[in-house]
Amino acid sequence: MMKPVPILLMTEATAGGTRRHLFDLVTGLDRNKFAPSILCSTLRDPAFQTDIERFKELDIPVRIVTMHRDPFHPWRDNAALAAIRRHLDAEPCRILHTHSSKAGFLGRLAARQSARKLRVIHTPHVFPFRMRAPLPLGLLYERLEKTAARWTDQFICVCEEERFDALRRRLAEPDKFTVIRNGIDQPVATAPDTDAETERARARFGYRPQDIVIGSVGRFAIQKGFDVLLQAARILAPRLPNMHLFLAGEGPEQRRIETLARRLGLQSKLRILPPPANPDEIHRLLDIFVLPSLWEGLPYGLLEAMAARKAIAAARTGGVPEAIADNENGLLTPPGHAEALADALNRLAQDPALRKRLGKHAAETVAEKFRLDAMIAKTEQIYDKWIDNPPA
Repeated sequence: MMKPVPILLMTEATAGGTRRHLFDLVTGLDRNKFAPSILCSTLRDPAFQTDIERFKELDIPVRIVTMHRDPFHPWRDNAALAAIRRHLDAEPCRILHTHSSKAGFLGRLAARQSARKLRVIHTPHVFPFRMRAPLPLGLLYERLEKTAARWTDQFICVCEEERFDALRRRLAEPDKFTVIRNGIDQPVATAPDTDAETERARARFGYRPQDIVIGSVGRFAIQKGFDVLLQAARILAPRLPNMHLFLAGEGPEQRRIETLARRLGLQSKLRILPPPANPDEIHRLLDIFVLPSLWEGLPYGLLEAMAARKAIAAARTGGVPEAIADNENGLLTPPGHAEALADALNRLAQDPALRKRLGKHAAETVAEKFRLDAMIAKTEQIYDKWIDNPPA
């Protein structure tokens, strides 16, 4: 039997969907074929330490390199670059697979400078120029990505829309891009909770059967558009007095969201809890799952809500329309448009039959198109391609 091929996966973004993607991919790879190791920073999310412990239990080596989230910090970035390069020079590695923006640029530059020849794959999880930033900064991000693209053998995009935008900007030649959508490993074919089970779960939080609970699971970050949700809730409140908001998450924008809720007179309607170990604990409380994001790749929170048969109102951004077809398995609204979001939420709140139909079709979509085993198998095919085609 051939010795497993060493694959180094690298990220700075150890939070949110990138963290989830990395964990699922690394722990799901065929260990008879691949020997994964991880190079990461631990500054962004202290909870990532639990993933590190799990990796160690599975004999997956983890090395720590301090990478700061700030877009540009020459002294710190140069120190990180040197550390990454030393690691690449010292450790056996056939493929470097970078994830997210900061690790993506530093890792690809280090690979170019390294004495070791290796293939480089990059998964952006949303290119930095797609995020809302001042125009000069966005143009600089685009230029840096075009430079790093010359050091990249393969891009893995998590949605078609991301690939399309990269090609529109002429980031690299089309054959460098592959789309592998995020997938989840959940029993989507099981029966939904009974009405009695749902009522008992909701009663523990003080919700009545006639209440309409609208909620979301995600980081409190500008990207997630929770301020748009609050603006929509203010519009909706007079039409839907039994409305309640439920947000599960944590992050830098939480205090600002709480302040905005008070200013809009929604403090009695809003409940915030830390992210749950099992999102199903939140889903069973909700009548409607809402994703008001301003930009996205292909969010795991959306896929999990779909698998849980939730009626969904989501912003039409990133890969969301590749999972949600408007009025078929959810409702789509323009990103940042509070009035349209309020209308969609009101429509779902007033129509239980519609919620049930959309939720059923959402679960069927996940079972068919967004499976974790398919995501891992397709990524392994990319690894095989470049293992069989080593650098000269």
